[in-house]
Amino acid sequence: MLIRQIDPKARHTFKRGLTAFVALTFIPAVVGMASLNAQPSAGSGMSDEALIRETFSAYKRALETRDGVAAVELVTPSSIAYYNAMREHALFSTREELQGLEVFDQVQALLFRVRLPADSLDMLNALGTFTLGIERGWIDQGSNGQLGLGTVSIHRDEALSTAIQGEAETPMQLFRFVRVSGQWRQDLVHTIRVAGSMLNEAQALTETDGAEFVATILQYKGYEIGPEAWEPLRERPRSTR
Repeated sequence: MLIRQIDPKARHTFKRGLTAFVALTFIPAVVGMASLNAQPSAGSGMSDEALIRETFSAYKRALETRDGVAAVELVTPSSIAYYNAMREHALFSTREELQGLEVFDQVQALLFRVRLPADSLDMLNALGTFTLGIERGWIDQGSNGQLGLGTVSIHRDEALSTAIQGEAETPMQLFRFVRVSGQWRQDLVHTIRVAGSMLNEAQALTETDGAEFVATILQYKGYEIGPEAWEPLRERPRSTR
C-alpha cells in the first residue's frame, strides 16, 4: 500500500488527511436518538454559542440515526449543493476533468461512481443525493461519533470551531457554522476544504501520481478501482440556449 512506501513526515500528513476524510465519511454506531433531532430554535433564549453547539449535536444525532430529513434542516444549502455536484461529476466527468479537481473531490465523485449505478445517480436531485448519503451512512462527522466542538469563535452570522477528539483539541478550525434565516447551520464544505488541504499536502509530500494517490484512499475505504472507474457513466448533456 502507498502509505507504507513514503517517508515518516508524508505518512503523518497522509494519515491526518485520511483522519479528516474519515471524519466526514465513516459511520458511527447507531444510538437510537431520532426523537432528539429537532432543530434548535432561534427564539429559545439560548446564546449563539449554545445554539451552535445544539446544531452540532442535533446534526450528529441525525447522522447516528441516519435521519436524512433531519440532517437537511441542519446544514447550509452549499453543503447540499456540494454533494449534488459530486454526483454530477460521477455521472459526466471524464478522467481529465476529474483529475482537475481537488483530491478530496475526486474521491467523493469516484465513491458515487462505484457505489451507485448510472440510472440511480440520474434519478437523484440535490436533496435526494444528500439524504441518501445520510441514510446510507456515506456522510458522517466523526469516526465512531467521537469528534466534538472545541473553541467556538463567532463573528456576526458566521462561526468557526476547533474539534476535540478525546482530550485533544485540533489547532485548525475544522467546523464552520452560518446563520441562515435566523438558524445556525453547519457548513460541511468548510470541513471538506480543511480535510482536502491535508490530502493535497500529503500528495505533494509523497510525490506520487495523482491517480495512484486517489486509488490508495479508495482502497483504504474498501474499494479497488481500475482504469474504467475514471470513465464517465453518461455523456454530458449539451447546453441548450
